[in-house]
Amino acid sequence: MPQRDALPLSYFGLQKYITNFFKILQEFILLAFSSIMLSEVIMNKLTKIALVNSVATMAYVSLVVLVMSNGEKLFGSGDNFGIGLTMLMLFVLSASVTGSLVVGKPILLYLDGDKKDAVKLLLYTILDLFILTLIVMLSLFLIK
Repeated sequence: MPQRDALPLSYFGLQKYITNFFKILQEFILLAFSSIMLSEVIMNKLTKIALVNSVATMAYVSLVVLVMSNGEKLFGSGDNFGIGLTMLMLFVLSASVTGSLVVGKPILLYLDGDKKDAVKLLLYTILDLFILTLIVMLSLFLIK
């Protein structure tokens, strides 16, 4: 198999996508943390954890989507065993990462005997993910 030389990201046309991805990610993180700082009285520790975990989950999912949407440019095209294996391994990795971000801390709280806070944290995280999803959907609708 011939060895490919490292090509700049601009060669694949990915530079603008990566730049836009990080700008959007930065805005979401700044929004999340400014919300945490500005509403210190309203937000308790659980809602802060839920918000941070939700934003981290969105960042991870955004990165995976960026790689997947540019997969042919990055890795070439073809139907072979390696592509299927890579996609399934990415699926397992994604389930592990997002699962630990969404339910990791609630499980630890539950095992420590803090069942009410565990359920609250899980519900806050799900609510935050729902709100972030609505924001993305609304953004896509408005851009179109």
